[in-house]
Amino acid sequence: MDEGAKLSGKRSAKLLLAQQKASTADLERRLQAAQARLANQPSQPSQVQPDDRELAEALRLSEQEAAEAAGERDMLRGELQEAALAAEAIPREAALLVEELQKTERAEAFWRKELEQVQELRCVLESSVARCQEEAASEAAESLRLRKYLEDRGCGLSWLRSIARSHVEDLQGSVTSLDLHLQPALQAASLGSNDG
Repeated sequence: MDEGAKLSGKRSAKLLLAQQKASTADLERRLQAAQARLANQPSQPSQVQPDDRELAEALRLSEQEAAEAAGERDMLRGELQEAALAAEAIPREAALLVEELQKTERAEAFWRKELEQVQELRCVLESSVARCQEEAASEAAESLRLRKYLEDRGCGLSWLRSIARSHVEDLQGSVTSLDLHLQPALQAASLGSNDG
C-alpha cells in the first residue's frame, strides 16, 4: 500500500475521533441543560394563593417535567457512555488498522521479491532455450552434412562394386574363352605324348 493510502487511513481515523469528541461534547451540554431544568423548577409566587386544584395540577406538571428531564438525563448519560466507549475503541481500531497495513506492506515486499526472482529465472531459462535451439540447429546441419557425405560415399562404393563385378565377370569370360581355346590344344598335346 502506498503513502497516499496510509495518509488517507490516518485522516479517516482522526476525522472519526473528532466526530466522536464533538458528539460527546454535545451530549454533555444536553445533560447539563437537563440537570439545570431539574434544579430550577419554578416556585409559586407567594402573592397568589392558588386553590388546591391549581396546586395539584402545578405539582403534577412539575413532577411530569421532572420525570421527563430525568428520563432525558438518563438517556443522555447512556449515550454519553456509549460515545465514550466508542471514543476509547478508536485508538485500538486505529492500531489494528496500522498493524494490518504493516502486514500488507510486508507481504507486498515479499511477493515483489518473489516476482523479481521468477523474472530472473525466466530470463535464464529463455537464454538456455535459445542456446539449446542454436545447438540443435547446428547439430541438425552437421547431421545433414554427414548424411549427404555418407550417401555420396555410398554411391561411390556402389559404383566401385559395380565396376569390380563387371571386371570379374570380364575376367571370368576371358578365362572361359581361353579354356575353350586351350582345351583342344591340351588334348592334342596329351595324345601326342601318349603316342610317343
